[in-house]
Amino acid sequence: MVKEFVGPVYLEPIEHKYIHRETGKRYGSVTQMLQTIYNEFETELVAERISNQRDDDPKKNPDYVGMTMEQILDYWQYLNDSANEYGTFVHEAVETYLLKNHWYFPEDDPQYGDLAKKVIRAYEELKVDEGICVYPERIMFSEEYNLAGTADLKIDIDKEWFDLGDWKTNKKFEYYNPFGH
Repeated sequence: MVKEFVGPVYLEPIEHKYIHRETGKRYGSVTQMLQTIYNEFETELVAERISNQRDDDPKKNPDYVGMTMEQILDYWQYLNDSANEYGTFVHEAVETYLLKNHWYFPEDDPQYGDLAKKVIRAYEELKVDEGICVYPERIMFSEEYNLAGTADLKIDIDKEWFDLGDWKTNKKFEYYNPFGH
C-alpha cells in the first residue's frame, strides 16, 4: 500500500525551511548540515586551472579543449541545471507512479512520456520490497537534533522496521573525488 504522508512538519520550498505545523518551530535541514562537513569545491579556481592547461596536454579533459575559464563555468552551470531538471523529473515520475498505486502510464509525449516510462521500468527492475506501506517523499525530523529532511522513499517493512531510499541520477557514480579534496 502506498500513502502520501502529511505529518507535523512541512517543507517551505522557497526558503527550503522545515517548519512544525502547530508550533511554528523551524528545523535545520539535514542537507544544509551535511554541506558544513564537506570541503567546498573551489569552482573558479579549478576552472581557471583547467583553462590554463595546454590544450595538447594528454591529462586535459577533451571536453575543455579551447575553453576559457568563463566558458568552463558556463558549461558546468549548464550541466548542473540539466542534472537538477532531470533529477526532479525522475523523482516526480517515481512519486506519481507510487501514489497512483502502480497505475500510472505516462502519455506518449515524445519528450517526456518515453522518459517517464524508462524511469518507471528502472524502478520496477530494482524489485524494491515495498513492505506493508510505502511513503514517497517522506519528511522526517528529530526534535533531539533539531533537524529535518525528506527521504525519497520510506518503506515500513513491518510495525518495527523500515527502510529508506534515496534516488541518485548521476551519469556516473564516483566513489572518490577526482579533484583531490
